[in-house]
Amino acid sequence: MQNSDNFTSERPGAAGQAQAAPVPVLHQDTLGDENIRLGDYFAILMERKGLILLVTLLATLVGIGYAVTAPPVYKTDALLQIEQQKPIGLRQLGNDPSSLMAQEPPIVADVEILKSRMVLGTAVKNLGLEYSAWPQYMPVVGSAYARYFEKHNKGLADPMFGMGQYAWGGESITLDNLEVPDGLVGTPLTVVAGQNGQYKVMDPDGKLLMTGEVGQVSETRYGDQESLKVSISELVARPGTRFTMERVTPLDAIKHVEGSFSVYERSKNSGILGLSLTGTDPEQASRILNEISQVYVKQNIARNSAEAQQSLEFLEHQLPELKKKLTAAEEAYNDYRIEYGSVNLDEETKVMLDSAVKVDQQLLELRQKWDEMRQRFTPEHPTMVAISQKINRLQAKQAELDKRSATLPKAQQKLLRLRQDVEVNKGLYTRLLSTAQELRVAKAGTVGNVRIIDHAVPMHSAVAPKRKLIVILAGVTGAFLGVILVLVLRALRGGVEDPDEIERNLGLPVYATVIHSDRQTKMNRKTSRQPRILADVAPDDKAVESLRSLRTTLHFSLLGAKNNLIMMTGPSPQIGKSFVTLNLGAVLAQSGKRILLIDADIRKGRLHQMLGMRRDQGVTEMITRDGHPMDYVRKTTIPGLHLLSGGQLPPNPAELLLHESFGRKVLELAEHFDYVLLDAPPILAVTDAAIIGRLAGTSLMVVKDRNHPMRELEQSAKQLQQAGVSVSGVVFNDVQLHRQNQQRGNYVYQYKY
Repeated sequence: MQNSDNFTSERPGAAGQAQAAPVPVLHQDTLGDENIRLGDYFAILMERKGLILLVTLLATLVGIGYAVTAPPVYKTDALLQIEQQKPIGLRQLGNDPSSLMAQEPPIVADVEILKSRMVLGTAVKNLGLEYSAWPQYMPVVGSAYARYFEKHNKGLADPMFGMGQYAWGGESITLDNLEVPDGLVGTPLTVVAGQNGQYKVMDPDGKLLMTGEVGQVSETRYGDQESLKVSISELVARPGTRFTMERVTPLDAIKHVEGSFSVYERSKNSGILGLSLTGTDPEQASRILNEISQVYVKQNIARNSAEAQQSLEFLEHQLPELKKKLTAAEEAYNDYRIEYGSVNLDEETKVMLDSAVKVDQQLLELRQKWDEMRQRFTPEHPTMVAISQKINRLQAKQAELDKRSATLPKAQQKLLRLRQDVEVNKGLYTRLLSTAQELRVAKAGTVGNVRIIDHAVPMHSAVAPKRKLIVILAGVTGAFLGVILVLVLRALRGGVEDPDEIERNLGLPVYATVIHSDRQTKMNRKTSRQPRILADVAPDDKAVESLRSLRTTLHFSLLGAKNNLIMMTGPSPQIGKSFVTLNLGAVLAQSGKRILLIDADIRKGRLHQMLGMRRDQGVTEMITRDGHPMDYVRKTTIPGLHLLSGGQLPPNPAELLLHESFGRKVLELAEHFDYVLLDAPPILAVTDAAIIGRLAGTSLMVVKDRNHPMRELEQSAKQLQQAGVSVSGVVFNDVQLHRQNQQRGNYVYQYKY
């Protein structure tokens, strides 16, 4: 694009015609091709900045709407401490070899338990989260209005827009129970408030299912064997206000809670778990989180007491058997002493007895541990191997003691065995009895290894939505989408933006490039009937300066033309053809020439609007009526500039232009003026331009910058040539000022004074 202080010089005309040419100033491109390409993208964005701003504004408004209407989300939290669990049950009977190798379960296990269906499902059931009820608000803005009303007012809000079926603020409902048939699970039911605590329940189709009264359990038949039961303890609303109630499956209720529930360890290996829950109701969120904490603590206590209970049951089953064995051993020992009298044991025999008793007790304990451990480990497990090795050593020691006792007298041998049985059974019985008592005490006082440090409390400061951030992100996203939209539209359009490309592909000279005029854009927005001639209002505008260069080029081009008729046409509508025609005529008239503008687009011509004149009494009337053609020519506000408007719209425009009267009278008019400019319709739209072009000595094709694919330009030139019209040159219109540099090869052309 040219700078604001640049102008477009005249380009060479057709072969054999003397025409002025632009004098480019060549600069070696020191920035590189990539920088030029980025500059072109920037120019494209600046050209369509209005569209980008519009998309950004729309996205920002959507973001503001969401930020205002989105319900606030609150977050509540709690803290749990997980302590190291102490041995319980049979593991208290002695040193458990497995305890040397077993590790405390990682805290991640507690995290998974807290998130399990066992804990969350119990909490959901205890709080009745499988069923819920809430007011029906007007879509989009109803809930936001109700929150605003409840924040600043008390009582019930008056309905807006006569929509009394919606809740507008202050309404509430407390649903104590909802039992529905399987066919209605997951189906929202409508509750309509009535007079004096009455209400109606309807299905989604509006069918009445039942009527009820607040504070009472209402039940009705649904289907063959199923029933619908509703219990509402509180209903505050105007008569006719609608509420929605729904019962979901336990799994759906658990998933709903799980989606807003999170558990995390506050710091590594601290044993402190943080629990958090988000929701739109801070009171309910704190109740749910506290219930989850309580359920987890209770199940932890139940798990620990269950282990003690299992051990206690085992011991209580073993104690009677041991008691019988102990009694039998004592009776056999006493009977032997009575039968054979007193038998004294020397010191060595007593030491042997103590050793044998100790070995027997240890063997019995190890065998019990072996039986317990084999349910958890295989025989090849290191713990099982260690127990087996101890048993083997004790059995070897027991065999050695038996061998030594065989050397004693028979009386002492039997007495030793009987005394050994008594001592072993007595020690084992006493120990089990003591352990059972300890288990009873432990079971009664079990508190688990989890405790609640901080209970959840309602938090009334919302954590979401972050309204400012949403608005900012919406604006940024809108700007990004606007840029993408502009680039996509640009890629889809694929219009020619380099005048040299036209010359290379079509072989037509580009007489001038007309710079875009912001002043003309503002004038086009006005609806007044005042003249909108840029060359008259802003003679120093860059676009007017470009047309002055075109005036110079035409001066030389017309030297070899057959007449002074200049046809202005283009490939398609909305390319600024009438603007170029009007202002070129004004520039020519300002140089002292007599100029006639003929609005040959009798279908949709608008030269008369731009000059603030009427359309009637124009080309149509000149062709169809008798009289001198000058009778239909009108003067404009610019001296030397005249207009022949399109006239009334005929039913057959193309046939009218083919009338011999049109060509004869136009040539007759040309004798009274220095230049006659014919504003013809688009080439590809209708055939009028081909008819008009046969009369003109010079035909110019107006092309809008980046608006036409090369294929379209080729087809336009081909269609004119097939009609016998020779295109003299091209006017490249509406070049944006932002496009200051044009890449051509390895150089950058800059057009300067």
